[in-house]
Amino acid sequence: MNNSELVTHLAKLRASIDARDVELVRVLASRFELTRKVGELKATYDLPPRDSAREAEHLACLKKIAVEARLDPEFILNIFDIVMAQVVNDHQIIRRNN
Repeated sequence: MNNSELVTHLAKLRASIDARDVELVRVLASRFELTRKVGELKATYDLPPRDSAREAEHLACLKKIAVEARLDPEFILNIFDIVMAQVVNDHQIIRRNN
């Protein structure tokens, strides 16, 4: 591969990465739209902001999927720790505003 081909190939790969980053943001936006609806239901019916049993079960499933996808399961769990913390924060805000 000559230098020009290398530059072109890298540019294509990076464009694909950038497109996946946009997809990730859109998926997160969709996910948080759903979790806000859950937060509204929890606030309306005075349910706790966290469901530890459900979270543990879901995280175990995600960890298994990460391993199958050849991803570091601890990395995936760290990402979801951040996501879940934001969800709980959102639910607390919704509860205060209800």
